[in-house]
Amino acid sequence: MVAESEKVYTSSVAMIFSSCLLATFFGIGSYMMYNESFQDAFIASIIGAVISCLFFYFFYYIFEHNTYNTIFELSCNSFGKVFGTILNLVIVAALVIITCAILFNLSSFLNLEYLPDSPTNMLEAILLLTLSYVCSKSLSQILKVNQIFVFICMFNIILNVIGLFPKFEIRNIEPMFDVGKISIIKSVGIYLVLSFVSYFMLLIANKKMIQDKEVLKKRMIISLISTNAVLVGIIFLAIVLLGKEYIALFRFPEYIGLKQFGLFNMIERIENILSLQLYFNAFSLLMFLIYFIKSYLPSGKYNRYYPFIITFFVYFITNFLFKDTMSFIMLVEKYYSYVILIGLVVPVALIYIKLHYFTKLPK
Repeated sequence: MVAESEKVYTSSVAMIFSSCLLATFFGIGSYMMYNESFQDAFIASIIGAVISCLFFYFFYYIFEHNTYNTIFELSCNSFGKVFGTILNLVIVAALVIITCAILFNLSSFLNLEYLPDSPTNMLEAILLLTLSYVCSKSLSQILKVNQIFVFICMFNIILNVIGLFPKFEIRNIEPMFDVGKISIIKSVGIYLVLSFVSYFMLLIANKKMIQDKEVLKKRMIISLISTNAVLVGIIFLAIVLLGKEYIALFRFPEYIGLKQFGLFNMIERIENILSLQLYFNAFSLLMFLIYFIKSYLPSGKYNRYYPFIITFFVYFITNFLFKDTMSFIMLVEKYYSYVILIGLVVPVALIYIKLHYFTKLPK
């Protein structure tokens, strides 16, 4: 349970968007979009970004009117103990599966690009051990860690665009609308569903914890728009660098694009530094996911051990679900979107409907 006395700043909460949205797409969302609509994934990402901004209203409404410490308490108090508990268990199950997917995605990236001789499950164990320690800290400390990561990643993106600008091949984006409307609509759907994870992570905090509430909405909107713009830009960058023929071949096409990087012919092989962006974003999202799951468990003297228990189970579930990269890709393509839809979208929709239409809120 989140401590009521804990205080966080709006800038830290707003930056949750940045790391979570990018982490949700690198290696998972973008791979699904490129394989569905190739170079038209850029068009789909623009449409998806615009429509996904509408989600902000629903989340901010819940954020604004939640008088309880956590979304789990709100759920039980809105729907009763029995149905509220069922709803919460669905949310937790979805969060666990998403955690496993992000963990495997990150560890397989490290295995593929940097540590080919290291077993993926060993990398997962190392990552989870670090995450366990970080998530045993307070939410304000976790948000500060994420804030540092966001600044590093934004600097990396600026370097990336400057260094790769001479290698842009705008003709790689053509012909547009070549794959058909259905494929583009599917890609838009992928963007919308996966972006929902980052929106949901905003509910990790409650408004009582915010220090400077008067600027909360403004900073959230700025972070929301800028992060979606950055993600659309990264998708565009990968396409103009690789083109239709190659964009769907690679598991991490953004990283492959970075391998062409050279800043004014002075810095070579800098993709090893810039690829930390993927690591930092994924690490931040994993922090929030584990902390979110931890917030569901009852507070007590064993509270600080919860992250270690959670990561222990996540490790075994990950290796049960994803035997290898091919099984990971197959399961993600078939079921990942449905996990988010059923486990996050439906509960949030029900909570919003209950609050907005069936609850008498104070004016």
